[in-house]
Amino acid sequence: MIDFQDMSLVSPVRDIVSLINDRGIDELLGQSLNRELFHYAGEKLQIGDNFERFYNEYLLHWDFRVSGRFALLSEQKGMPKYAKWIPGTLRRLGRTMERSYKDFVGMDDLLEILPNYTPEVSEGIQDAWPLTDR
Repeated sequence: MIDFQDMSLVSPVRDIVSLINDRGIDELLGQSLNRELFHYAGEKLQIGDNFERFYNEYLLHWDFRVSGRFALLSEQKGMPKYAKWIPGTLRRLGRTMERSYKDFVGMDDLLEILPNYTPEVSEGIQDAWPLTDR
């Protein structure tokens, strides 16, 4: 499959993050298949020991970005269809923060603060969908 939308020279994990997470795909796949596809991509991309860190880093960046974009589009631009993807994006943020808070300076503070503002982030923290057995 070739998809040129949002084509850019960014993180080498950009495409797999998008393909198995964007707009609720992660929840449609479920934890087991999402994890299996994550591992398959890790083998094929051959990034090495940093693959999980790069994946979590880009997923955090992407979900912070699109959660705000979805809110803007639904609430201020009159496009209500985008609101349906906000809860899943926030759950994914919680999962990713829980998996990776030790890797990023200040993430532990954010992990403590955000659940106070949204139950979906809290749900994600409680069920972090580990990607590896480490």
